Amino acid sequence: MASVAVILGGTVGFFSALVSLVLFNAGWLFALGLWSMGGFAVMLALVALTMDSHRAAPEIEAEHA
Repeated sequence: MASVAVILGGTVGFFSALVSLVLFNAGWLFALGLWSMGGFAVMLALVALTMDSHRAAPEIEAEHA
């Protein structure tokens, strides 16, 4: 799942940098920072959500008659 999160984070970061360059007329350095920080934030959020959803369920022991 971590590799998928990295790929998705990089893709989201790329498109956010592209939008900032085209629509908001941002500079190259700002777009590069947005690409890296935006992608890193998405990757961390996805990994955190994945780790949170895989908590071990409490074990219920059956009674033996």
